[in-house]
Amino acid sequence: LGGAEVLDVVYTNGLLYQFDPSGGHLLGSSVQNVKVAFAGSAEVLEVLYTDGTLYQFDPSGGHLLGSGVQDVSVAFGSVGEVLDVVYTNGQLFQYDQFGSHFLASGVQDVDVTFAGNTEVIDAVFTDGTLYQFDASGGHVLGTGVKTVSAAFGPSGEALDIIYSDNSLVQYNAAGAHKLGALS
Repeated sequence: LGGAEVLDVVYTNGLLYQFDPSGGHLLGSSVQNVKVAFAGSAEVLEVLYTDGTLYQFDPSGGHLLGSGVQDVSVAFGSVGEVLDVVYTNGQLFQYDQFGSHFLASGVQDVDVTFAGNTEVIDAVFTDGTLYQFDASGGHVLGTGVKTVSAAFGPSGEALDIIYSDNSLVQYNAAGAHKLGALS
């Protein structure tokens, strides 16, 4: 939003708030998860509700994308919007300008991002193994993982991982940083 930092938070009671320089704004309830990406200066929200329905909110409004969803991730790159969806049956699909693509089964969490023009997918499988898929193939990054979030910036990749013991660790060019534990 004009270069200003925006933070979206889903509380344990399912309330979704967005915090920006003008304050906090209640955006919804019964929310399980939210993912945010920007297409230029336009904010795009993927909101996953506790009943498994997935909506996309963009400058043209809200759009029902599907149901039976467990997790979602969105990013914009040289190919436009890329939407990765994990369904409650553990199947991971990617939706982009070329259509829908089955990627894997046995997945519980996904994050898609771009390093320049290169797409990077981080997927946590139901056994807790974290894989990263990029232009050079698939790589095991760790085990005992619940969720993952990644981003690339001027200093490289930042990877935030919540482990099965609820510890939150960030990995970046400077190393590993334990940020705390979730209760």
